[in-house]
Amino acid sequence: MTIVHGRAAKAQERRRPEVTAASEFASRDQGSSCQVLSSERTSPTEGIDRRDHRRSLMQTGALSVITSHKYEVGHVVNFTPGKSNPEAMSGSFEVLRHLPYDGSENLYRVRCVADGHESVVRESQLK
Repeated sequence: MTIVHGRAAKAQERRRPEVTAASEFASRDQGSSCQVLSSERTSPTEGIDRRDHRRSLMQTGALSVITSHKYEVGHVVNFTPGKSNPEAMSGSFEVLRHLPYDGSENLYRVRCVADGHESVVRESQLK
């Protein structure tokens, strides 16, 4: 017996034809020989949250183009502090690590070439 978890289980449930209440009553009255007409079956998406249905149709790799990092690990880049932190030290920084996309832009872990301190910066702050 195969156990299915998560989205696969929900998708499998959606594919099963469900019987409406009217056809269940008809089967009780006529015995077990009653067949369910295809018009009496509920649609595969009926009773399912629309957002879950849309998510199941989405391609998982759709954001891969947006989230590709511009600078490679090991490159030396120039850092310019943003308006939110103007007192941060600008200058040359080495890219140490790519961090995940945070919803607005890519993030990097960088180390200052001059004094060795590390920080997390946005891609828009690097040149």
